[in-house]
Amino acid sequence: MRITNFLTILAIICVLAPLLVGCGGSKDEDSIHQASEATEIVLVTVTPTTAEAAVGNPVQYMATATYSDGSTSNVTTKVNWESSDEEMVTIDHSGNATMNAKGDVTITATMDDFSGSAILSVLTTTIPSGETILSVSPWSASVKAGESTSFQAILISSDGTTQDVSTEVTWASDVTEVAEIASGGKASSLSAGTTTIAATLGDLRGFATLTVDEVITSIIVVDGMGNEVEVPYPVRRIASFNPAATEVIWALGADDRIVGIDMFSKWNKEFFTTLSTKSSTGMVPMMPDYEKIISLRPNIVIAYADPLFNYPLLEEKMDTAGIKVLRLDLYKPETFAEEVAILGKIVGRNNLAEEYIDYAESYARQIEDRVKHIPQDDRVKVYYEWFMPYVAYGEGTGGHQLVMKAGGTSIFSREGGNPLEWSNYNPIDESTYATLSPEWIIDQRPDVIIKDYMNMNDYMAMGKKPLSVGYTSQPDTGEMEAAREGIMGRPGFSVTEAVQKGKVYTTPFCGICLSPRWAVALGYMAQWFYPELVQDLDPQAFHAEWLEKWHSLEYQGVFFYPEIS
Repeated sequence: MRITNFLTILAIICVLAPLLVGCGGSKDEDSIHQASEATEIVLVTVTPTTAEAAVGNPVQYMATATYSDGSTSNVTTKVNWESSDEEMVTIDHSGNATMNAKGDVTITATMDDFSGSAILSVLTTTIPSGETILSVSPWSASVKAGESTSFQAILISSDGTTQDVSTEVTWASDVTEVAEIASGGKASSLSAGTTTIAATLGDLRGFATLTVDEVITSIIVVDGMGNEVEVPYPVRRIASFNPAATEVIWALGADDRIVGIDMFSKWNKEFFTTLSTKSSTGMVPMMPDYEKIISLRPNIVIAYADPLFNYPLLEEKMDTAGIKVLRLDLYKPETFAEEVAILGKIVGRNNLAEEYIDYAESYARQIEDRVKHIPQDDRVKVYYEWFMPYVAYGEGTGGHQLVMKAGGTSIFSREGGNPLEWSNYNPIDESTYATLSPEWIIDQRPDVIIKDYMNMNDYMAMGKKPLSVGYTSQPDTGEMEAAREGIMGRPGFSVTEAVQKGKVYTTPFCGICLSPRWAVALGYMAQWFYPELVQDLDPQAFHAEWLEKWHSLEYQGVFFYPEIS
């Protein structure tokens, strides 16, 4: 009955919102796709297709297989590499070529009777006695748009000694619209043209030329539901029905591609700032506005892969309009890296996506390293409840993954209740969400209780004032405190350790635990579970740094109650 009340209120908001606020107004990036056994190789290509390098310098090659279904995969370590003149150039099984003497050679990669080749010119260089130069290898390279290639920075002394300083130099591309280059020397091409690649080490500088020959018009990616989706490359118009996707696209500097966002994100004007002026795509967690989305003429629609937000008609409705649907969650720790890499790939921000992934996961690894040795029997028992009463996060959900990564153990069990009944819920199995019985929860004696809290007043305000919880300049913990007291006052809950020790916490629904900033939430959970192990890892400081680094925002608001003292 409480669930019915929630749904009724949300349905009323969805009907009134367009009238009141005008919602129609203003895996490794080189191996995202793994070919199925039914496909066959039809082409092998080698990159860079042409290159120039100095004697003694290395060049890294990559082999890509194209399959009969149009998909591709990185097969660099699976092909047989050959040099047409091994006295001039040698190449190992991983595609790393070494220059031995001046001349031109052909580099060939072979797999399943299919071969691809590239031309390599080996040059010589003269260094004045007693001096050292910084050389970028290869000196020149050419690739197709959308492909990656690697450069190396080599210190060469006049006596012939060399030193690889690729990870020590500062890399730059002078035309970033053509290609980006990451620390370490990996360059990702974006569009046709030529750019100069520069490496700087103190007063020394080295240069190379990267030519991008042609534009790739589409790529195939595999989304969070295992669907192979061919999307235009790079994607220019995105309709987002997933707040996490909106946030990641913004962090990757591609927010100008977004033509529509979900209604509640539109109302969160203090966080999404300029994006709040975009058109609405509908209300999460209710239904998308199919007609409005189609009218925005997006290349793709991004929606959740989570079975809780299935929207079974979305693909059918969009297919009739020739619009692709990409299912990505972008908040679950176990699939975060893979899904962010996919977004980075389709918007041409591969290197920035890698940096974003590492930023989140490096903080998370610190926590995991400190809790991984806790014996299973000594781990904190946690009940994590969705915003609907007694609905628990089970296996495969972001909430469950956070609890486990923070060193806890979830009390969720299908034996404790019944499968969730929800109009958009389409589970693969019944281990994701369930409505647990109060008796089951009490019998498990949870040490910690976490409650997602949805402030209906924020929904009813329809963006006319700042939110009361989450990222806001006017935080009000009153309703969060009331929700916490409501749980602590439930019949029978007083016998649990969580209630007796006050370890009951509320957090805004989709505010941070179910967002790309899941690593921040992980930090808070670790503080609740094992404060003595992580007392030096301040999650609020990390959150403030995140907001400044990726969104140029100052920290404000309330994300958990009670807050850590």
